[in-house]
Amino acid sequence: GHNGGGYFIYGLGVNLFNPNTKKKKKRGISKIKDIYASAWDLFVLYEDGDLYGMGQNNYGGLGIGNTAVQYKLELLLKDVKMISTCTGGYHVDYHTTLALKNDGSLWGTGRNSVGQLGNNTTTSLTSWTAIEVTLEDVGDAIEEVYVVGTEITSTYLRTAMGKIYSTGYNGYGQLGLGHTTQ
Repeated sequence: GHNGGGYFIYGLGVNLFNPNTKKKKKRGISKIKDIYASAWDLFVLYEDGDLYGMGQNNYGGLGIGNTAVQYKLELLLKDVKMISTCTGGYHVDYHTTLALKNDGSLWGTGRNSVGQLGNNTTTSLTSWTAIEVTLEDVGDAIEEVYVVGTEITSTYLRTAMGKIYSTGYNGYGQLGLGHTTQ
């Protein structure tokens, strides 16, 4: 596909029509559990919980401590169950990424213009930061996390008890709160 910026093929600024044949082996081999792609970043989650990523890294969406382009897969976070990141649309370069770890903790990085990271601020992060989540029901654990949108995203958490919690952009009431306040 399009690789004009050279983000995905180890710095080569060429478009590809065949799969890249370069392979990078991961030490302590673990199978790939899932692949997550946004418009400019790629995340690979292995079964052992290691999360790798590469790409444009706008707003620190890779969580490597800066906003520099990453041309090869880098270890981002360990013990990860799943992640969610913005995937496309009109403003595809505004990245927010959340990771749910196997211990139930929630971690975030990237753009946070409307509080979509759920950390009670609107300050963007360039490094993975633990997000304190207080659920109304004692003992209710986060099962899944979803980042939805492009430039101004909303975040949803689904709990083990089947409840949905939301934060972030709410200009059209998409958080389900009965108002349009972020």
